[in-house]
Amino acid sequence: MNVSRILRGASSTALLFLAACGGESSFDIELVTRDCQETIEHLAARQGTMTVVVSGDGMSDIKREGVNFSDGALDLPEVPVGSNRVVTVSVFEGKNLSARGRSEPFEVTSSGAPSVRVQLFRANAFTTWGEWENDTTCKPVRLAGPRAGHTATRLKDGRVLIAGGFSSLDKAGTGAGYLSTAEIFDPVTGAISSAGTVVPHAFAQSVLLRDGRVLIVGGTEMKDQVEEVTDTASIFDPATGAWSQVKLQNARKGHTVTLVAENGPLLVVGGVGADGKVVETIEVFDAKANTFSPVKGAAKLARAYHVAANVGLNNAAVEIAGGIDDSGVPETRSQFIVWNRDVDTITVSNQTVALPTGTVRSGVALFDLGNAGRRLGVIGGAKTWTPEAGKPGVGKPSGASNEAQWIGTDPSQNKSGTLGLKAGARVNPCVVGLDAKRALVLGGFSETQAFVPGAEVLAWQDPPKGSNAEPTFGSDKTEKLRDDGRGYTSCTDLGDGRVLVVGGIGKGGAAVSTAEIYLAQPPPASEQPAQ
Repeated sequence: MNVSRILRGASSTALLFLAACGGESSFDIELVTRDCQETIEHLAARQGTMTVVVSGDGMSDIKREGVNFSDGALDLPEVPVGSNRVVTVSVFEGKNLSARGRSEPFEVTSSGAPSVRVQLFRANAFTTWGEWENDTTCKPVRLAGPRAGHTATRLKDGRVLIAGGFSSLDKAGTGAGYLSTAEIFDPVTGAISSAGTVVPHAFAQSVLLRDGRVLIVGGTEMKDQVEEVTDTASIFDPATGAWSQVKLQNARKGHTVTLVAENGPLLVVGGVGADGKVVETIEVFDAKANTFSPVKGAAKLARAYHVAANVGLNNAAVEIAGGIDDSGVPETRSQFIVWNRDVDTITVSNQTVALPTGTVRSGVALFDLGNAGRRLGVIGGAKTWTPEAGKPGVGKPSGASNEAQWIGTDPSQNKSGTLGLKAGARVNPCVVGLDAKRALVLGGFSETQAFVPGAEVLAWQDPPKGSNAEPTFGSDKTEKLRDDGRGYTSCTDLGDGRVLVVGGIGKGGAAVSTAEIYLAQPPPASEQPAQ
């Protein structure tokens, strides 16, 4: 197979022609940008090189490196006949990845294959997903309407369910225009389709259940023009497109929802109840019966606006960190909720790990450092919480933190530390893991309730080989978000090195309807072109 000279196309496209060596099968690869602010020729980096990989079921990867944008022919082995073939094109400037894209799966027959489209995204930067109508006109792809305070959950097939939220914030900071709509975003094609109607709730917590359904738990709802804490949980079944509702034992907002271990229970922990007090009960969701029930025994933990992660301890514990206690005081202790799989019991451990500073409404990331253990990152948040009289769970956050704190997940070691955030202090940041040792931080609000347009990548670095030193924690800024308004936004790992950022509060308190894609630079010493 050979790749002929790339043909100059429209500003959004360029063309590669592949023809099989010694055979008659052939197909075109069309390079496409969905970025309205960047041409394909710029993305393909005329001064850089491309790596083209063809992969699929029942075949070894076919890979060619060092392809120049202005090259003539390039020989490749013939692509075997078969289905689920995928073309990946990576563009490098020196050793650094500058852009990457993958095609949809396609079939190769003895007579060839259809034209294959590869959408390129710039690395270490945000791309506003758009659609080129012609050589000069590009329109951003938008949700059905503005949305913030929603949930976004990646389904098993890679699509993303976006549900609920509201369309604006009023002067008191309360959500207005609650939304009963849900949508599905296809990260391959960029298509957005309706996912039906859901009970309107915002500031909920969502999780992908092991059977492929999505559970959206608690949050707030609007009743008679008053925002109230809700006890409703909604279930979406992507196999049927149907929604159903069940009731929690307690209404909650500012809670967490976490699956424990590979086959452990789903725990709903803490939050603020309808009475404004911090909820201490822990609930378990039964996915077969579709019911919530309180944990048996004396397991209780009063915490709200905290973070949580399944951290291990034989892979059967949830670590709870930060937030406020039942008096409305920011909590420095992290605590462990332990599931004993042998007897199927849940207890709250007396062992704790101390955060350097108690914070409220932080972001969270779990890092796996191999032999050095795991670290729970508690990122940003507010250092102060001023509660209303008699309602410790209702109050105002202040003192935005410009630190990424970390604590160990082994209470016997009690490790902790801090790292200054380079892109600014923020409350309610959106944080998403990029891989075992890196996380992306974006969005949120500053001390003055202004938006934080900057983003950064937090990363752990291994010590030199043979050294007994601990891994080090650092941060690098990325290019800022294309749309400055991303308060109460969502950021979702797409499972392929990309992150989907959808909606959020923009200027003037109104939500935005645009979507952005962030493509992570690969970790050092990986995915580098041959020299």
